[in-house]
Amino acid sequence: MKDYRVRQGATLPLSVEAEDASNATLTMLGQSTSQLISKSGSFTDGVADVSLDPADTLVEDTYDYMITVTYDNGTVAKFPDANCEGDDCSFPTITICEALDIPESS
Repeated sequence: MKDYRVRQGATLPLSVEAEDASNATLTMLGQSTSQLISKSGSFTDGVADVSLDPADTLVEDTYDYMITVTYDNGTVAKFPDANCEGDDCSFPTITICEALDIPESS
């Protein structure tokens, strides 16, 4: 899984591909803010949309993320999977970078 970068208040298009799946959920947790963001989408023709809209990208931070896929037979898979190398079970990240047109929150 790859890391992403997006400016505050921008859309980040994200989709998940899987066969015989019913739902996908993107879960993000801010590394410094502990803000939790969750986006779910249903599969249509093997693709689920879990894009972040501008309201989701307002808080500047680096977020760890994972994708949960629920299959038609009830099986649940979480990505990245837990086949970690050594002690490295780290998550990929989505970094929301400062934008000049978004006022700083106090």
